Amino acid sequence: MARGIKPGLPKLSCVYCSEVFQAKTSWQKFCSKRCEQNNVTKVNPRRKQATYKKWLENKKKNDPGYFRQLYLRRKENEPNYRQKASRHSRDFHRKSRLKVLEYYGNKCKCCGENLNEFLCVDHLNGGGSKHRRELRGKSSIFRYIIRNNYPKEFRVLCHNCNQSLGYYGYCPHKKL
Repeated sequence: MARGIKPGLPKLSCVYCSEVFQAKTSWQKFCSKRCEQNNVTKVNPRRKQATYKKWLENKKKNDPGYFRQLYLRRKENEPNYRQKASRHSRDFHRKSRLKVLEYYGNKCKCCGENLNEFLCVDHLNGGGSKHRRELRGKSSIFRYIIRNNYPKEFRVLCHNCNQSLGYYGYCPHKKL
């Protein structure tokens, strides 16, 4: 008698692949571990999604050209893919910029300028270029502000006041 098989157990049909097999236990439903795992992913799509995510993470780690291949496939299938992606990115940046400006008052704290085209975000304590270098490649300053619930270390200034503060240490509007 084969090892692990109890006497008197019938031959059963696998629930997943319908193959006939000799049962080793009275509660066995699958002919192999593979059939059992496949059935679990078929019944539970979240498990299938989780295994796909693991596979994708490994693929990204081990294949440096993965994203390039993905881009080329999209480029072949959609001729205007690059233009659509650029437009989407530009629109997202504009919307997040307007959100931030609106939250901080939508006008220059120094001179009162209120045209959006002339406004920018200023670091109250200085160090803006250092902060932007730290963020480079991760997100824009506007996304950073929104994700961090609009910290109090920022304010809205017009470009003239911001440049003057950066170069001379004071704003001409305050000097007058």
